[in-house]
Amino acid sequence: MWIHPLSLIVFPLHCCPKLETFLIDRVLARTYTMIEEILAYEEQIGKLKGRSNSGIKSTAKNESEVERLRKELEKKDRDLQNLKNQAAGNNKAYDELAEEHAKATSRPGEVKKSL
Repeated sequence: MWIHPLSLIVFPLHCCPKLETFLIDRVLARTYTMIEEILAYEEQIGKLKGRSNSGIKSTAKNESEVERLRKELEKKDRDLQNLKNQAAGNNKAYDELAEEHAKATSRPGEVKKSL
């Protein structure tokens, strides 16, 4: 008998040989895929460890690359903050101009509609 782990439903597999074969096939296929993934991950880890232990020059090069990228990221952050400040200033100026325009074009006794 086979018990489904999620629903705890009991299936008598001896009465359905095709179902049993299908389930075994799926389990084996997934196991094979998982083993392939683990081997690929182990290979990546080995490459990364080998790369980090390959010498002082590569470490210095990687550190300089990391530092360059950090500086570039800080510059992008400053640019983004400046852009946000400019947008806030533009919104404020637009709101002021919209209010001035509304006052200039409004007619006496007209009720202002709000959104």
